[in-house]
This record gives sequence, C-alpha cells and structure tokens, in this order.
Amino acid sequence: ALEAEVRSDGRIKVVGRGLLLASGNGIGTNAGQSVHATLFCGPAATATAHNSTPAGVAIRPDGFFKIDDFLSPVPPTPCDTPVLLIRNVGGVWFAAGIPKLDEEHHCE
Repeated sequence: ALEAEVRSDGRIKVVGRGLLLASGNGIGTNAGQSVHATLFCGPAATATAHNSTPAGVAIRPDGFFKIDDFLSPVPPTPCDTPVLLIRNVGGVWFAAGIPKLDEEHHCE
C-alpha cells in the first residue's frame, strides 16, 4: 500500500506498507534498503525530476516506511502527467504512485 501527498511548496509525505522483495534470495525481506521519492512532471521524453533527500529513509523489516520531506527542485504547478517513484539509494525504483484526480495531488 502506498499513500502520498505532494503540496505546491514541494512538501511530500509518503507512507508505504509491505514494501518487500518479491523474488531472489532475499524474498520477503527489505534487503536493508533505504528509499526516497522522485516525482516526474511532464511527458516521458522531457520529464523533469524532483527528488526527496537521496539518502532516503530505512524500510522496516515489515516493509513499512515514511517519507516526510521536501522535493528539490520544487515541482511546477501544475505538475503535468505526474509519476511518483519510490527509489532506493542506488536509483532503482521499487514502487510507483498513481495520482488520484483531485486538487490536492494525492497518489495511491
């Protein structure tokens, strides 16, 4: 499960549950990963990236994590065709957020 809120000032709050590896030798574990959020705005070919702190937050053994940070640079308003990725410190993405269609720019 993933819930995210992105505000026009760049503040981002993300709560994730159950983010565990689905295959390989580490299946069912968090593999000691830390994650951060990246919001992409614009069409895929020219999208701009807006990142939370790249050092990230640790994923708990049960897959829970919470990001409460600011995106840099601040995303444009509106953020056209938004895509929110949850990435590890190496840049590999683990999960994607799909925007809810309301004025507060929530992703679930």
